[in-house]
Amino acid sequence: TIPLAELGNPDSSMHAIVLESIDQPTLDEAMRIWPRRNRQRRSALPAAFGNAGRWLRALHKLPATTSSETRLATRDEFLDHVDRFASFLSLDVKQSARVKSLASSLSLEARNTLPDELPLVTSHGDFGLHNIFTDGDGNVTGFDTLAYWRTSPWEDLAYFLMLLENPPPMFVSRGLIRSTTLVANYRREFLAGYFQGETIPASTLRLYEVLVAMDKWTSVVQSARRSSGAKALIKRGRCAVQQRALAARIDNLRGELRHCPPTAVRVGRLADSAMGGRA
Repeated sequence: TIPLAELGNPDSSMHAIVLESIDQPTLDEAMRIWPRRNRQRRSALPAAFGNAGRWLRALHKLPATTSSETRLATRDEFLDHVDRFASFLSLDVKQSARVKSLASSLSLEARNTLPDELPLVTSHGDFGLHNIFTDGDGNVTGFDTLAYWRTSPWEDLAYFLMLLENPPPMFVSRGLIRSTTLVANYRREFLAGYFQGETIPASTLRLYEVLVAMDKWTSVVQSARRSSGAKALIKRGRCAVQQRALAARIDNLRGELRHCPPTAVRVGRLADSAMGGRA
């Protein structure tokens, strides 16, 4: 970091992070461009997703900093987030019954699956395809993390998978129509890279995937409600598309949850499994 005063900013108390330029596409760009233009690079995408999982695991192993703060550290906090999202989303009369049923089943599943206290890791906070650069050989470079939060590892994993499987409308409009077969393969590679041969706690991961989808749904609705003017119609149209996609994703995840084996384990064992064992 360097003081902003050296960049012409009079406030010398502020600092900026200066990075070298990366002349590589992000993963979402590579998924859109390479399948159509470069067969050799397209074949490197599975390796890139596997390395993205390994990169995230390495980040999660970093120690807390003096400025780190903790969030979503217990099952009760998880349940509180479910209740708050559901309370907001159920204000829509058309969605009320659906959301209340979702909250009830999700809370029950969380009580049966999650331990009282959750393992904590150094979280990225915005770990999506847009923040991972990749070259033509499957190597990746992570970007845009302050490593500020200490939270459960499932949150970063679930957020990445949501953006992989349910891209925002802006990506779809740019031609990023994703093959379900390829996406399923990339999901497997990413999780295999992260867990490195360990058993994947499917029900815990699904719970967080639903929670992240509810969070995104809430954000989409809030943004649409705050919009005004001519752009409001466009934003509300996108909102409707995203709501349908997120609701469908949640329904699919709930169906998968019913077929997942229970994964409630002691905190120590869960942390060891997620982070590769004790040192």
